[in-house]
Amino acid sequence: MESLFNSPAMIKLQEFGQALGRNKFLSALQGAMMSLMSIIMVGAIFQIICAVGGPTMFNLFSSDSQTYQMLYAPYQFTMNLLSLWVVGIMAFNYARNLDVKSPVMSAIQCLSVFLLTCGALVTTEEAGTTISMTYLGAQGMFVGFFIVFVCVNIDRLCAEKNIYIHMPDIVPQAILNVVAVLVLAWLAMDVLHLITPQWIYLSALLPMGVANYLKTLDIRNSIFDYVMLIPTAAIWYPFFKTYEKQLVAQEQAAAEE
Repeated sequence: MESLFNSPAMIKLQEFGQALGRNKFLSALQGAMMSLMSIIMVGAIFQIICAVGGPTMFNLFSSDSQTYQMLYAPYQFTMNLLSLWVVGIMAFNYARNLDVKSPVMSAIQCLSVFLLTCGALVTTEEAGTTISMTYLGAQGMFVGFFIVFVCVNIDRLCAEKNIYIHMPDIVPQAILNVVAVLVLAWLAMDVLHLITPQWIYLSALLPMGVANYLKTLDIRNSIFDYVMLIPTAAIWYPFFKTYEKQLVAQEQAAAEE
């Protein structure tokens, strides 16, 4: 048996496995799958509770009762949303492996692009407009892997090439991260549209004012978009000034030292 493990074929196989383990993308995938076990356990526990207490065994509550729906909700938000969990955890791990500045924002970006790609809107008479969960479970997992790879690498490329919307130094870092994610999400959606056979129309990707005009064919809606910049600036201005005063105080304290 020892000679088998020391054979050239097994040595090559071990080297291949070690090379796969060093791959940053596969390492992130492995970490996401390991983290997914706890989420699967939560969904499985509540599914067992519903099966034991439901009409199939002890009949403590009916399948259409409020108690059953409340106990079944954790299963819906775990097992039926596996792809969302995988995309979020994997994007965070992959961005951290690539030394991306803000892995959390990369995860939010990947989740947004995944929902825009796989979360189709469905209109029903009972519930109105809802998000289809067909590809949010295990069926959309491989699409999620692809989205994570594309989005995080676009994030890394933009960081290396300094492709961001540059703003004044007084703007808080949290707001800078949000603005950066908007640019990265736009680039990611454009890349995904080019390499996938189906084209998805997203009015949110259009410049300010254009989307509302195309929706209503009324120029007043476009003007209203720009008018709303005034109250928006008035709301955010006190926060900017507060942060500016904090920076000035820090600079004065550093100068006195």
